[in-house]
Amino acid sequence: MIETSGYFVGVKLAGTDKTYFFSTVYEDFVVGDFVVVETIAGLEMGTITVASKPLSEYKSDLALKMIIRKPTISDLNDYSFNVEDAKNALKVAQEEADALE
Repeated sequence: MIETSGYFVGVKLAGTDKTYFFSTVYEDFVVGDFVVVETIAGLEMGTITVASKPLSEYKSDLALKMIIRKPTISDLNDYSFNVEDAKNALKVAQEEADALE
């Protein structure tokens, strides 16, 4: 049986175009908020794409994982560093590919 107390939100993870749904006890998440969730790849930070809605409106039989937490300052700093590091890695990879033609 699906739990109907609480809320659910849509979350987009970095590098994906798909929205995944997670449950939460917080009703105040809005589009653009960051959250930390657990995925098969471990803990990841994502962005809310669907604001908090009552679980009673959730229309799927798929179980929802809980949001782990709102991000800490450390989470946000790590995320910013990783975004910049990924941009630099892509630039180096493109330069190497260009050099090899």
